[in-house]
Formats: sequence, structure tokens, C-alpha cells
Amino acid sequence: MSIDKVTVGFKTRIHLNNKQISAFETWSKARRRAFNFALNLCEIYLERIKVTGEDNKLITEINQFDKHFNASKYPLGVVKKGKGGGLIGTGLNSWIREQNVPSTACQIAIKYDLINAWKRCFKKLGKQPRYQGCKRRDSFTLSSADLKPQFINGTRLTLPKSLGTATLGDAIPYSEYKLGNTAFSCEGTKWYVSFTLTVPADQYYKQLANRKHIVGIDLGVKIYAAESSGKTHIAPERLTQLEQRKARINRKIGLIVHKNLMLTVSTCDRCSDLVKGMADKKRLCRACQQKFYPLMRSRKVTKLRASVARIAAKQADIRNNMAHQLTTDLVNRYDFIAIEDLKIANMTKSSKGDVDNHGKKVKQKSGLNRVILNVAPFKVRQMLNYKADKFGGAIIAVNPAYTSQNCSECGHKSADNRKNQAVFQCVECGHTANADTNAAINIKDRGIEKLKGS
Repeated sequence: MSIDKVTVGFKTRIHLNNKQISAFETWSKARRRAFNFALNLCEIYLERIKVTGEDNKLITEINQFDKHFNASKYPLGVVKKGKGGGLIGTGLNSWIREQNVPSTACQIAIKYDLINAWKRCFKKLGKQPRYQGCKRRDSFTLSSADLKPQFINGTRLTLPKSLGTATLGDAIPYSEYKLGNTAFSCEGTKWYVSFTLTVPADQYYKQLANRKHIVGIDLGVKIYAAESSGKTHIAPERLTQLEQRKARINRKIGLIVHKNLMLTVSTCDRCSDLVKGMADKKRLCRACQQKFYPLMRSRKVTKLRASVARIAAKQADIRNNMAHQLTTDLVNRYDFIAIEDLKIANMTKSSKGDVDNHGKKVKQKSGLNRVILNVAPFKVRQMLNYKADKFGGAIIAVNPAYTSQNCSECGHKSADNRKNQAVFQCVECGHTANADTNAAINIKDRGIEKLKGS
């Protein structure tokens, strides 16, 4: 069956002035308020059905919660008539209308984000939705009712609510498209816009010629990616330097937190029994909390945390860049790409344990988890999936068991084959190779077997 149209996303930087940034922060605040307002009604509803024993129809009830939120945007007692019936204002969130916030920013937060969160919860794919605080990154989504296709002209984007125009980092690379929802998000100090586009299939899919058949890829820690052909990709040294710099700043923040915590509990009879070095701010009494938390909003702490956020944003940019370069290079050179079917969530679980069963080597495992996530293997796989689909290739996910211990020459499996992180030497046949390259060859062989079996 031929596909005429395909839905894709396009994300780029958006350059805003101070007035536009202030408005976007207000719209993000309104979005969080809408989400939390509806989530509170969800919790009240769930408590009520526990008593009455009614069937759980929470998903359908959320649409009614959206109407309650709309009523809260109007002053108390104001009667508003509409197609879906009238509503009487409660005045709880009248500031949202006063700040001229687009209606779809709040509506999508309730009818899309919250509903999807509950669906994932009911399917056991995630935990119950939680309230979103002010520390959550600023973001909101507008539908085509507020941001129309004619607002986009090359790299110029006309913003709704008379905010003027903003400059896009890149123009949309499609001549024909239908605009869906548009998401705005702040990463560090930079704002980005993500367009949902429906484009003709012939504009999206591309066929590449003169590609090799198959390659195996092993993602590692020391070597970012090793190919079965022997080629290796090394992560930029800048990534490690930024991680060390971020750790230094976090240590400074930790020292300030500890100093302020000890200073706060030293004057309180109730909290002074907290052991030095193990004081927990969550166990402070109400009076100490009121003294402690303002100290943590000082100008110095705010500047340090802003520095950490900027460094994290730089690291994310570097990871995205190297993942894009790796995946684009691979899909341009190979028809089939074999990768390990890794369970990243299981690999990076904490070993902290619980009160009864304390974990072992918690700090070492935490450091290993940080290094694994720094490689971003899930992001690499996501990029490979959509790029291979776009350029007429395919991804083959193989069983990752013992790929680093199997000899690619004779097939002998032993933990002694891998002498260290870098060198592989088979104890059976004496074959010596780079450990990551040997693993990549095993991944390629398993990919070929899977292709023959299909």
C-alpha cells in the first residue's frame, strides 16, 4: 500500500526579544497552572469513586475538567455563553485572560498532555502524573487555531497575540505541508520551536544509491561508536570537560546548601539533633523550612544553578550534534545497520537499594550510569530508526548477550577473552583486536543471521 502523506516533526531555534521571552514564560506558567488544576480535579474524582464504587471513567471526565478551568479564567459571577453551553466564571485564574494567554496552550495541557499521562499510567507504562512546579522547564504547545500556517514565511514567524515576528534558525525544508500543533520549549537560555507537519511522501522519502550492505555498530564508553569495518567514532573531549566543570559547580552548591542547613538547625531545639553531614532538608520543621528555603534562593545560588543549566544545555547540544553526525554518516553508507537491543532503563537503574537492603558500590554505579547516559544510546537508536526509514534503509536490533566476550574469529565465549576495556584477545585461538571492534563484528554477524531468518 502506497503512502501519500507522512507526518514529521521539524525543530529549530527561535530568536526572541525580551518582550517575547517574558510572554512565553507567562504562557508556560499558564500551561502549568492548567495541568495542575485539572490534575487536582482528577485526584478528587479518584477519591470519590473509591467511596461510591463507580466505574473509573477518568479519561472522559478530564474533558469536563477543561470546562471547569475555562470557567476559572473569567471573573467571579460572569456568565459566558458558547456552543458547548454556558459557564459561570469563578475567578480563580482570571490572570490568564488578563495576560492574553492563547487558549490552546492551556487546552492542550489538559486534553492532550494530562490524558496521555493517565493513559500511560493505566497501561503500567509510567507512574501517576505529578504536579508540575516552577522548576520544570518552560514549554507550551499551540494548535493551528492560534498559530496559523500563513504566520510562517521562510525564517520569519509571526507570533500570535500581537507579539510581533521572530527569526527562525532554519526555514522549514518542505515546499508543501499542512501545519499541525507547534511546541515551544526553553532549553537552558535558548528557545526552540517544533512544528508538526504533514508533507507529501515524495518530498520526505529519499533513495540513496551505492551503499554497502550491512554494518554492525557497538556503542561504548571510551569509544563512542565502533563499526565492524574497523572505523571508530570518538566523543569530543569537550563533553568530558563540561562534565567536570558542572561537577565543580555542583560541589559549590552542595557546600552552600550544607552550610545554610547547619546554620538553620543550630538555632532550633527540634531540628538540632540532626547529625552533621546527614541533615535532611525534608525533615526540617516548618519554622526552619521558612528560614532555610529563602537562603537557597540567594543571588549566588541562583547564579550557580544558572551556570549548571547552561552547561547541561551545551552538553545536550554536543550529544545531539555527534548523534546526528554518526547516524547520518551510517545511513548514507549502509543499507542495513545492526545494533544491540539494549534495555537502557534496566542498565542505568540505581544500586542504592532500600532501608532494609542497602546497595553495593552505589557511587561507582552512579558514575557508570552517568557515563552510559552521556553516550545517549536511546537517542542514537531513535535517530537511526527515522533516518533509515527516510533514506530507504533498515535497523536490525540483535541480542546483546556476550557480544563483548565472543571471539569474532572462532566464536569461543569466555570472560577471559577481554583482557581490559580496550583489548580483546581470544584464549582459544589467540585472535587479538580492539574490544569494541570485535563486539561490532559479532553484532554484524547476528544481524546477518537475523536477515537470513526473516
